[in-house]
Amino acid sequence: MSRISYLLFVLFLAVTISVFPMLPCPPCVRDAHAATSITLAWDPNSEPDMAGYKLYYGTTRGAYEFAIDVGNQTTYSISGFTEGEDYYFAVAAYNVYGLESAFSDEVGYPGPVAVTIPLAVGWNLISLPVEPLDPSIAVLTEKLSPCLGQVLTFVNDTEVYYDPSQLEQNTLTTMEPGKGYWVVMACPGEMTVVGNRTINPIPLTGAVNLVGYNSLIPIPVSQALSSIANKYDFVWTFKDNEWLFYDPNDEGWSTLKVLSPGSGYFIELTEETIWTLPFVVTIPLATGWNLISLPIEPLNPAIAALTEQLSPCLRQVLTFVNDTEVYYDPVQLGQSTLTTMEPGKGYWVVMACPGGMTVVGNRTTNSIPLTAGVSLVSYNSLIPLPASKALSSIANKYDFVWTFKDNEWLFYDPNDEGGSTLKVLSPESGYFIEVTEETIWTLPYIGY
Repeated sequence: MSRISYLLFVLFLAVTISVFPMLPCPPCVRDAHAATSITLAWDPNSEPDMAGYKLYYGTTRGAYEFAIDVGNQTTYSISGFTEGEDYYFAVAAYNVYGLESAFSDEVGYPGPVAVTIPLAVGWNLISLPVEPLDPSIAVLTEKLSPCLGQVLTFVNDTEVYYDPSQLEQNTLTTMEPGKGYWVVMACPGEMTVVGNRTINPIPLTGAVNLVGYNSLIPIPVSQALSSIANKYDFVWTFKDNEWLFYDPNDEGWSTLKVLSPGSGYFIELTEETIWTLPFVVTIPLATGWNLISLPIEPLNPAIAALTEQLSPCLRQVLTFVNDTEVYYDPVQLGQSTLTTMEPGKGYWVVMACPGGMTVVGNRTTNSIPLTAGVSLVSYNSLIPLPASKALSSIANKYDFVWTFKDNEWLFYDPNDEGGSTLKVLSPESGYFIEVTEETIWTLPYIGY
């Protein structure tokens, strides 16, 4: 029996590219669409008794919660990867005797991203929305010369600064996400930051805090600050040479409507707390029929709010309540019988043209009750799972699973996994599950 050799696994493509050329590569991400789907590829193993590969993945570096036997192929696609979440992958080969190689090198998705922050003449209130690969302030600002005057922030209410003309007096040496910074410029410029996304919570004191915005996606202020609702009085920022503010008690009067990547903010707190950003999921919708679900609990479940961005493409949203069809039609609001959307349910969304539904909310791991018969349900997770593992809590209690994706039906038959066309349950997709008895579907614990 020959030895199974190591595989190489190297990420070398940027996530900002939507379609990548099919080049020979060790395991690498070949395409990424709307941060929800990736295709991984790796160099083939040359051992004569090599039988196939297993793709391991998870949300913790070096610790893989899940594995998929992908057979004897060197590419594999998984959909449902969510904006704001980091994933890590490795591949192992196995031989005809079932012995596995060591893991390949690990690849992370989405990997580093580049963010460019424009800077005007004068005072700019900014933040870093990513964790910089090199946090040295001298490196981050070197391309701003000779325009840069100073960078200022506060540590424990004490002002610290960086002045490229007075390096020996500087008290600020690094920049990090979670903090706000004043950048003073003598002429216009831009700061490009290369780093990894972060959703780290930000500790806040019971006073005025100068903070960053740890997201790459703009969110309405009330939703972005939902985790500290009733614990803050006021929010300010400085943009285009003017102050903007948000008063949670008077949204209509407020001039600050959205928190944006690259901006810094002053937040006045009434007590010590921790600010955690909600998750943002964008569900791609094609022309025609789309079978979707909400993998998070929306902060605003009103269907009119969730679908307003789809106008004029949206035709209808349909689902079932106690085997009765209910629907939402933006043209016939008076006749609509569906007013909210929630995780746990599947929905048909009919579109006249392509679009995307952006949902802001919090994770949910709620179990889903299933009646004997066919149920239209969601997948309450942000991590794709092999169908058998995702449905392990109802093993031997279901006969069939269907979904509709890319204009075709996919199915999973637990008695014929090899012949099944549905291999993985993914966030944002809806599913029909045929169960043989009343039961409760609980997803396996996945470490969050």
